[in-house]
Amino acid sequence: NDVGINPLVSSVKISKTVEVFGIVKDMEANGIKVTSLCVGEPDFPPPQVVLDAAVQAIHDGKTTYTAVSGTAELRTAIAADLLSRKGVSYNPNTEIIVGNGAKQCVYQGILATVGVGDKVLIPAPYWPSYPEMVSLAGGIPVIVNTKQEDGYLLTPELLKDALEENDGVKLLMLCNPSNPTGGVHDQTLCL
Repeated sequence: NDVGINPLVSSVKISKTVEVFGIVKDMEANGIKVTSLCVGEPDFPPPQVVLDAAVQAIHDGKTTYTAVSGTAELRTAIAADLLSRKGVSYNPNTEIIVGNGAKQCVYQGILATVGVGDKVLIPAPYWPSYPEMVSLAGGIPVIVNTKQEDGYLLTPELLKDALEENDGVKLLMLCNPSNPTGGVHDQTLCL
């Protein structure tokens, strides 16, 4: 019997980021030196302390699955870091979840909140995966074009217009700082 593939799979467009990254890897394999800016991967190795901790964890037998939300030790360390660096307090047991990366976490958040036909506002320029994630959840991506003179940031006026033009908006994709522009929505824009 032919198992078949979910029809949604055929509707997914290849990620431009993944496509460009493949080209970069092919060029590198052919001896071409490339400075790649496509996947947000640093061009330097992790700090030695991180590498040493990873090796030590392997030697300590920490090689099995952890809690889906991340180890309590890691979540507690994240809470302490956020408090010391940013002055914000979060409960590591109920307010912090560790994921495999931004793409997984964002997609799971969309799946948990967006239903068939729900509209999702996506300020442009945007991370190329956002519209596909919304479509896979059955939602409708609504692109909101920002302006160069506003630093490509979503202004209150643009948001108001987009909400008035689109009934039933369920979600706003607001990445701050913005990916890909790096622009920061300060407190005046977020209130």
